[in-house]
Amino acid sequence: HRWPPEWGREGPRVEARARTPGVAADWRDDVPLAELPVELARAAVVLGVFGASRKAAMVVPNKVYQAAAAGRPLITRDGPALLEVLRPDEHCLTCPPADPAALATAIARLLDDPGLASRLGRAARAHLLDRFSPERQATRVRALLAEGLGVAPAPTAGAPEASPAA
Repeated sequence: HRWPPEWGREGPRVEARARTPGVAADWRDDVPLAELPVELARAAVVLGVFGASRKAAMVVPNKVYQAAAAGRPLITRDGPALLEVLRPDEHCLTCPPADPAALATAIARLLDDPGLASRLGRAARAHLLDRFSPERQATRVRALLAEGLGVAPAPTAGAPEASPAA
C-alpha cells in the first residue's frame, strides 16, 4: 500500500490497527466524485488533511465538508481555517499537522469508542446543515449585498413591499 509521505513509519501501525478483528476499516485510493457518497456512508472514520504547509492551515478541503455532511466521524489537522467551520472535539477530532503518532492515536480513539465516533458525526452533520443551509446562505448573501453595495432584493410576489427609511 502507498502511504502519504507525512505518515512516515506510522503507516503500517495505523493499517495494522485498522485490520484488528471487528474493526470496519478499508483503504481507498482516489474515489470518483459520483461514488463518493456511497464510500463516505461506509466509512468508519474519514481522514481530512494533515500537511504542515501554510496552505494546508488556511483551507478546509471539500472532503472535510463532505464527511461532515454525511455524518461520518472525521479526523483532520488543526488550524485556523478549520475553526471557521467546525469545532474540534464537538464536530471532529484534530491532530497537529504532520504528526503521524497523533493521527494514529486519534484513529484508535474513534475505532475504540463507536459512541464518540457516532456523536461527532451526528453533531458535524447537524452543524453543517444548520450553518450552511441554502436559506441561511441566501440570507447572508442578501445582507452582504445590502450592506456592501446598497442592493436590496426585488420584492417577491405576494410579499409586502418594504417602506423606504425616513
